[in-house]
Amino acid sequence: MNHRTEKIRMAVSLMAFAAMCGCVEGMRTGETRTDSQHIDLDGAKSVSVNLNMASGDMKLRGGAGELMDGSFTYNVPAWEPRIDYHVSGDHGQLTIEEPGKTHNAMGVSRYSWDLQLNNTVPMDITVNMGAGQSNLSLAELNLTRLAVEVGAGNSDVDLTGSWNHDVEVDLEGGVGNATVRLPRSMGVRATVSGGLGSVEAGDFRKDGDAYLNDEYGKSSATISVRVQGGIGNVKLELGGGPTV
Repeated sequence: MNHRTEKIRMAVSLMAFAAMCGCVEGMRTGETRTDSQHIDLDGAKSVSVNLNMASGDMKLRGGAGELMDGSFTYNVPAWEPRIDYHVSGDHGQLTIEEPGKTHNAMGVSRYSWDLQLNNTVPMDITVNMGAGQSNLSLAELNLTRLAVEVGAGNSDVDLTGSWNHDVEVDLEGGVGNATVRLPRSMGVRATVSGGLGSVEAGDFRKDGDAYLNDEYGKSSATISVRVQGGIGNVKLELGGGPTV
């Protein structure tokens, strides 16, 4: 057993232990509330976004008028998300994180983020998702880099946009499932390593240790995808319309 596999299995065991402990002592659920947040760019010409959620549901898409419009729904007051944004020079740094859950909630808990980001400003995004469901619809964004770590949850990542610059994508799987939709209209090169789970890439042709689409080597820009497998399942598929 390699070190990474041991760490993954240990994490799963800790999650199960935490769930059992939650029935003994935990934070009581209360009235469900939804907070809305709006964040301006404040002059930033590029932005780094870090989203950290231990458990819950996350939706992320484009369409914000400035940097971010978001709504946060929860029924445990201590789980109010922490939001920090600052600009240094012309680069902004946005961090949204779930407070550490020292105990599970007693009762039926609700925890979800619904986020919209700016479509035009160049942006790199990091998502750390533990247990739950994440739906990342990023085709409209001016994306430069994406890093997604999936723990025990499921993740659906839509990257079917068409960018005129290279995009780097890093995906690390845990014990959950991840589906990544990639564009037909620009070159895609994906490499997969490690893990005990399965990788599906039926829309791609195999070239050594890489999976390539038909536009690879033809388009002016390329999406480079690096998948580090866990013990879950990763599916890579092509979306969008046919190439012209």
